Amino acid sequence: MSKQKKLQFLRTMLILTVMVLPAAQPVTAQAKEKITCLFIGNSVSYYNNMPEMYGKIVSEATGKDIKVSTLMAVGKSPFDFSFNVRAMVHSKGKYSKLKKSELFYTDRNSYDEKLFNNYKKVLLNKKGKVKHYDYIFLQDHGRAHSYNYSKKGVMDIVKCLADKKTTVVVFMPNYHVTPQKPLDVQKERQDKDDRITKRIVKELKKSDLKFKKVIGAYSGKAFFNYFYAYGFHYASGVSPKDYAVYRRQGRFLSDLVVTDEMHSTQLGAYLHAATLYSAVYKKSAAPTVKAYRAVSTFRVPVFHRRAKGTNFAQQNGPFRKKAILKKACYIADQTQNHGMDFSSSKEAKEWKGLR
Repeated sequence: MSKQKKLQFLRTMLILTVMVLPAAQPVTAQAKEKITCLFIGNSVSYYNNMPEMYGKIVSEATGKDIKVSTLMAVGKSPFDFSFNVRAMVHSKGKYSKLKKSELFYTDRNSYDEKLFNNYKKVLLNKKGKVKHYDYIFLQDHGRAHSYNYSKKGVMDIVKCLADKKTTVVVFMPNYHVTPQKPLDVQKERQDKDDRITKRIVKELKKSDLKFKKVIGAYSGKAFFNYFYAYGFHYASGVSPKDYAVYRRQGRFLSDLVVTDEMHSTQLGAYLHAATLYSAVYKKSAAPTVKAYRAVSTFRVPVFHRRAKGTNFAQQNGPFRKKAILKKACYIADQTQNHGMDFSSSKEAKEWKGLR
């Protein structure tokens, strides 16, 4: 073979090698689809990292990459937040353009630039435009609210933050739960909250606001279904000795709420999150549930100075067991999607498939 033919042969082989190599390389994993969520609410939502729990449930069930952002402040509702949300959007993130008349003071009549920047980070991009969120969760009070205030707050926030690709989820968590009063008396108040949620959802659907879909979630009702089905058990933060004393005194506690009878234990927070999942995805998270322990503190992006920006998790023993979490998922899904609405323990026992 002549020198010229050898060079031509080597050149041909080199070209073929370059063409074949890319095909021989291992295929890189495709990037996960990303979901963005914004939670707006108060301490009932951020106790035990409920938004983070929701993110974990969605990630486990769908395999998608989910990013959860929050606007949280003690005792506040969408109505309270709506003032600052409107001011932020109208000023396009420029603190110097704000007027006192535009603001609702969230902490002892003070609204400083640090708090402003916390809102800005969550709501606006670098160009001052509203960030897109695939889902916006709006949690109202279970106690100090009225329909008009709740409706106005939700409407204003949706108008400012939602777009045609945003799903809006409205929910009111469990009302104040005390085992010292008959459940049916307490459930009447919870039913009132649920009716308000339904009315707000109906009004949103009738409005000309931009959003993809609006959903009402009924985690408060899920709490009461759980109580009727499984009763009151060992509660978070109570020693067995104290529990025995409470029992003798007829003071039964729940494994869903802490001793203030309002805020959730880890299991209660999980029941809220599981109900939201069933509301959004129209199915139970039970088949994909994994046992895990929530982190012990939660950094609140927007907060009162008095709140210190952290929240210690309220532990309760059985939380890490898959069987307990699946039970919560079952109650959540049956409540949200299949009409479970107990008014007595007898009804709960007769519910087919209860496990």
